[in-house]
Amino acid sequence: MPRILIVEDNESLRILIEVVLEKQGYTVVSADNGADAFEYLQRDAQFDAIMSDIYMPEMDGLRLIALVRRHYPSIPIIIASAYLYQIQHARKLGASQYLHKPFTNRQLAEVVRVAVQRPTQAAV
Repeated sequence: MPRILIVEDNESLRILIEVVLEKQGYTVVSADNGADAFEYLQRDAQFDAIMSDIYMPEMDGLRLIALVRRHYPSIPIIIASAYLYQIQHARKLGASQYLHKPFTNRQLAEVVRVAVQRPTQAAV
């Protein structure tokens, strides 16, 4: 089963993402900020993809992308944000795919499927 690390500070959205992806057959681990997510990665980097928000407390998604690219360059990163200019910045830092908020369950499932199957291919 592919493992996905979800990084989202909005609890309701994080739970929704978990439910959708678990129904698709993924194993989901969640964090509510970049610092906690990076700690998960340091303990166990066996993730098939990371999906992260940008604006979060303690460590934002942009800093997380930079750290992941430096330490775990092969893990695909999906950035999710309502702010297009931040998505563009995240892509420059190494996010391979993006979801523009609000997104549908179908869009979520598709972008994760593509990231897991073709981690080196850029984006939806």
